[in-house]
Amino acid sequence: VAVRPEDIHTVDGEFVGVVDLIHMRAIIWPDNSSGVADVDNCIPSIVNLLKPEVHEPFHPDCKVTQAALKARINFIEDLANVDPLIEEYYLNDQEISNTDLRLGLRRATLAHAAV
Repeated sequence: VAVRPEDIHTVDGEFVGVVDLIHMRAIIWPDNSSGVADVDNCIPSIVNLLKPEVHEPFHPDCKVTQAALKARINFIEDLANVDPLIEEYYLNDQEISNTDLRLGLRRATLAHAAV
């Protein structure tokens, strides 16, 4: 079942998942309000925020997608400040692949330039 990412919020602000800024997907854990561990029901749902072929949002008006797009831009800008290859892509306004982002983050982490 497809779920709009904006429909995965809680009224009390309870933690329900994370957004993967490299792959632009929301990872949502199932509701466990009963407090009982249920091994069969603990696998998170993954919701893609962008259409893979065109890199456009599935739901442009979704607040989660809008926030994730802004965070991704900030992530790439910050990474470009500490990684020369990402900087080159960024300054030349070139598309950066997920693989290059992961490798750039790894290089920056190993160089203690990113936390």
